[in-house]
Amino acid sequence: MSADVTLSRGQRITAGAGLALLGTATALAGVTPVLAACMVTVTLLYAAGVGYKLLLVFKARGGDVLRFAELPGDDELPAYTVLVPLHREGRVVPALLRRLSALDYPADRLQILLLVEDDDEDTAAALPADLPPGFEIVMIPAGEPRTKPKACNVGLERARGDFCVIYDAEDRPEPAQLRKAVAALTGSPRWVVCVQAELHYWNPWTN
Repeated sequence: MSADVTLSRGQRITAGAGLALLGTATALAGVTPVLAACMVTVTLLYAAGVGYKLLLVFKARGGDVLRFAELPGDDELPAYTVLVPLHREGRVVPALLRRLSALDYPADRLQILLLVEDDDEDTAAALPADLPPGFEIVMIPAGEPRTKPKACNVGLERARGDFCVIYDAEDRPEPAQLRKAVAALTGSPRWVVCVQAELHYWNPWTN
């Protein structure tokens, strides 16, 4: 929905005024001074962006971490949808199914959608015919662009959960992670719509 309108009315007015101001400055001062001013402005904006990211990194070191003395019981848990976009992941499918099956969440409230490209024979062949309860295979129509967001959009149309998470094929989620996410979101103000789990890297020597 946020991408439905490319530019809002205010953005169009601001862009038009900026172009008009740039044209006026060029006519009055010449091309070279205006280009120099633009370069200085862009450089300062870039430096500000880098500085802001560094500030966030250092601030995050002392940020609040959610800890849970106890987690919601089975009768308190809402429906949860797990989206797993897969593309040429036949090699890791067996391990992936084991890890997802280990999630500590009631099977009758857990929907795991395996999103597979329609022409991805490698992944399709690796998926067993008898999937565990709660698992579903969703075939993504072939066609460009072949992106994870496209696959997730197709999966989202099938989602029945009140909560949703996206896992990659290589992810190894902690078994209690979904319960913790429910506890974090239900115990937070209404404006909190997303939580981030701590991420442990297992391949730091690769990239």
